[in-house]
Amino acid sequence: MEVLDEALFRQQSAIEALDREVERKKMEETDNQLATLNTTVAYSNKLELETAERESRGGKRKKISCVEARRRELCDIDLRLQDLRSTFERTNGQPPQDKLQQAKQQTIDLGYGSILRQPQSSWKSTKARCKEFGRPLGFDGDIFYSHLGVPILVGRIKAHKDEVMRNAAQGSDLWFQVEDLNGARVLLRTSLLRGTAGSKQCRQMAADLAAKYSVWGEEYDSIPVMYTDSRKVAKRGSRIGNMKKSKSLGRIMGYPQNI
Repeated sequence: MEVLDEALFRQQSAIEALDREVERKKMEETDNQLATLNTTVAYSNKLELETAERESRGGKRKKISCVEARRRELCDIDLRLQDLRSTFERTNGQPPQDKLQQAKQQTIDLGYGSILRQPQSSWKSTKARCKEFGRPLGFDGDIFYSHLGVPILVGRIKAHKDEVMRNAAQGSDLWFQVEDLNGARVLLRTSLLRGTAGSKQCRQMAADLAAKYSVWGEEYDSIPVMYTDSRKVAKRGSRIGNMKKSKSLGRIMGYPQNI
């Protein structure tokens, strides 16, 4: 799963870089058009001007066509990686050995075989995470931000014993999880930003994330999610790390499609 996450991170970074390059070229084209208007007087006659403009437009169309083709190629690989990750996720991260080997081969075929040979500490996604606001040291799950900028941690499914998330929770932070516990735990870290503890929109986003990152996320439009504070999270025994449904602080309907 981690390998696929790294491949997706690199793929999406490449698409974003290409989009920035397209935007830069558009700005250059605007500047060039202005320069053409300013230098029109340098041409001896109208025919020379029209010829120069046609050549310029032809070159621009060719460049844009190449960029668009490359972007389509990158997006196609991104979709294939997402499909592969979704298939892997449906096995709760424990696919049969033959499926695991098949996933490895598909990752190699998509051009990301080098990730399998690199230490995780050198991955681009690992280095990026170290710079993210609200990410605890050692946390390898996903992190999102509410409209108010509150960090929301999404743990791995079946990773309830992860002490990093439990140790990170403090003060007004709230835990979210689907009611049948078949999903990732989500931690809303409102303790990091003053005045956000009572935000209903932040809580709704956390509930939506808990719904999306559950085994039901792709099957239902709305899923019941419970939430509680750190005092209600089991600290010992076979249910360590799990939320106690009988002691939840409330219930919110989560909508996976909102994420």
